[in-house]
Amino acid sequence: LDDVPLHSDVKTIDHLRVEVSAGGPAIQGLRIRETKWEPGEAVRPHPLAKQNSVVKRHDGFRFQSLRSTWRQPGKHVTIFRETGVPAGFPDVAQAGPDHLVCVWRNGSHTGRNSGLSIAHSYDLGKTWGEPKLVTPLRVNCPRIQRMSDGKLLLLVDVPRGGNQFVATWDLYLWDSIDGGETWPNQRKLDPEKVGGGGCIVPSRIAELDDGAWLLAAAYFAKPKHGGRYVEILDYYRSSDRGTTWEFIGQPYHY
Repeated sequence: LDDVPLHSDVKTIDHLRVEVSAGGPAIQGLRIRETKWEPGEAVRPHPLAKQNSVVKRHDGFRFQSLRSTWRQPGKHVTIFRETGVPAGFPDVAQAGPDHLVCVWRNGSHTGRNSGLSIAHSYDLGKTWGEPKLVTPLRVNCPRIQRMSDGKLLLLVDVPRGGNQFVATWDLYLWDSIDGGETWPNQRKLDPEKVGGGGCIVPSRIAELDDGAWLLAAAYFAKPKHGGRYVEILDYYRSSDRGTTWEFIGQPYHY
């Protein structure tokens, strides 16, 4: 919801109009109250938030509200919408002259997660078909790209368990030679086996002049001299299109 200032100096509100985007889920249980609703006013901190760091109302800084484009015809196209499924971390690649492929995670860091889905558009994004499930794995941030040989490459980080600080994250990769209809040749980068630290939120693949692939990914660890967790960037290289990998280093961290 946008935080929209009132256009005049009013003291009471006697009615409210709510607009819902086309095809969006219905708004239920909306109430206008004269007093605060205590359960709704309660502060519910994120489990990973630092302790004792809550900013009080009207304290600190505020981000400017992002104005949605859904009420502006021609400015957006709905690719997927389903009540209860937050479509998180989408990525798009062009598979042909008029063919776009969009991939996303069926969940968010605050919602459920039930795999990785993909949808196709054959008119450069004007209309989209029904999504298909690529994998039921509990995935995080997918990347999709068209490689120099014309194949599509899909990669995503997958946690083995625990939270983002203690889990080991692997990288899964798939190829497609039919424009994203099928995804065979699944393989995996296990960062611990090759000497790295982790593989959270991977980059896209950089194709080097010698045909090798270069990948950057992050993980969390405590600094060498103690203290809070920091994010560390690892670099990996593959000379056989992602079948095997080698850890090639990371920037020095304190």
